Amino acid sequence: MKIKRSKKAILAILAMSGAISVGFLLSQPQDAMAKYGRKGKNTQTPAEAHFYEGTARMRARDFDGAIDSFLQAVYFARNGFYPEAHYWLGICYKEKYKDDKAIASLKVATNTSVEPLPDAFIAMAEIHLRNERFEEAEEAVGGARMAGAPYEKQYYLEGLIAENKKEYQTAEAYFVSALGEKPWKWTSAWMHLAECKMKQKKWLESLREFNELLKTDQPLKNEPLDRIYSDMGVCALAIGDHQGALDNWHRSLDYDNTNPETHINLGMMLESEKHYSAAIKEYKEAIKYLIERKPNDPRIQQLRNRIIKLEQMIKPSEMAPQRAKPSPYMRKKDEEQEEYSPNPGQIPGKGNVHQGDSGF
Repeated sequence: MKIKRSKKAILAILAMSGAISVGFLLSQPQDAMAKYGRKGKNTQTPAEAHFYEGTARMRARDFDGAIDSFLQAVYFARNGFYPEAHYWLGICYKEKYKDDKAIASLKVATNTSVEPLPDAFIAMAEIHLRNERFEEAEEAVGGARMAGAPYEKQYYLEGLIAENKKEYQTAEAYFVSALGEKPWKWTSAWMHLAECKMKQKKWLESLREFNELLKTDQPLKNEPLDRIYSDMGVCALAIGDHQGALDNWHRSLDYDNTNPETHINLGMMLESEKHYSAAIKEYKEAIKYLIERKPNDPRIQQLRNRIIKLEQMIKPSEMAPQRAKPSPYMRKKDEEQEEYSPNPGQIPGKGNVHQGDSGF
């Protein structure tokens, strides 16, 4: 059986075995030389080229394109060994809510990386949290701890887990630990702290936290003003400040007019004050945005039923049919008829007719 080898393959084998000189190999055309080793220290392998392409696409928020590039990077890597590509692949899957694939990629990254990857464990904890897999989330936080994740991030994740488990007092303590010494700068942890107090019905404490958050001199990132004012409206209503609730909810809608929860809250309060037309308007806005975001939300039909009831309450009562008023001519004829008509029990020209008399 004859084994056919290409000229380039034979040259490569001979060069590696020392049968021919390297100088002879370098005398071959450049396109042939490119097949053997690197051309220079800055030359990228196909795996590296796809990896950098993936990171560029990810920065441009093209997660589908980034996923394709990172998959190609893993494919071209020797034995599929590319922890960094697996990590970013997992992050992209996380952004696309392909959670099972994200967890699988992140686990490959943590199991193969020589360097610890605390951010990979943190990402896994966040994925498990949004799927309410609390035990798995706790395990991922433990992995982040072992990998040397900052303590404040560990406390923050523990707080999120406790909050999702409705252990609000425990969550509150974790968020305070995550925030550390004042002045506080971590917007998300501060928001969760204030909302945990709300969920414990500590209305005044919550209002104080929100007010401090709004008035702090520290630069805060990603401050959710619509959510802050919406929460402040709930707290104001809870302590009986209806005007404060109205003002805060309207301010919230100035920042995000598409929030159905705020429209529902406004509608309910307006209905309680018997401003039915205004309440109907808010309920209709809530329905519109619920249909866009949560078309199967049962509150859509509940709000429709509420609108029907309120419309019936403000609709003018239907009057019973009344006889049309007679014209002046008809009124005159009626009066003449009344003058001509005898009294009950009397025939014109005769005396009274008593019951039982024949009249004759």
